[in-house]
Amino acid sequence: MAALTSTAAFAATITFDFSGANSGWQNSLQYTAPNLNLAVTGGVYPNGYNITGSAQVSSTSNKGLGVKSSNGDSSEIDGSGNNDAVIFSFSQGVTLNSITFSGVANNPSEYFDLFTSNSGTPALTYLDLKAIPTYTFSSPLTASVFGVGAYYSNSSYYVSAITVTYPDIPGVPLP
Repeated sequence: MAALTSTAAFAATITFDFSGANSGWQNSLQYTAPNLNLAVTGGVYPNGYNITGSAQVSSTSNKGLGVKSSNGDSSEIDGSGNNDAVIFSFSQGVTLNSITFSGVANNPSEYFDLFTSNSGTPALTYLDLKAIPTYTFSSPLTASVFGVGAYYSNSSYYVSAITVTYPDIPGVPLP
């Protein structure tokens, strides 16, 4: 007698909250959820289109993730100098539903750029999205790597949370 298996998988939605504790400046921060790992790193994109260098990242209590790309740089993700980016590398493909920012001034010059990849360095996908307290994607993207960067000198903020959906439970054998 052959065993039947279900090929359906279940999706889980999780919000990673980065505003809970102070991490200090690190090369990488690690987060986990059931069946999902996340590594957060910092990067720079001086030409505005390609992430070409690395930077340190930190989590600051009540604020979220910031990037330090040079001495004297602020603790925020900002577009001054090197154009900071925070890079989210997941252990599997996820759908990015929303990004929550803190420290945005709600003025017309606060923007972010979104980078995506399924392998290697993320490439620019969207330029000049409005950085508002919670940016919800009307057409969510699926990838294993996302980058959120600030290009304009007036843009500076923290990423306090991201919400993603991912395949959580593989198929279960049926009796």
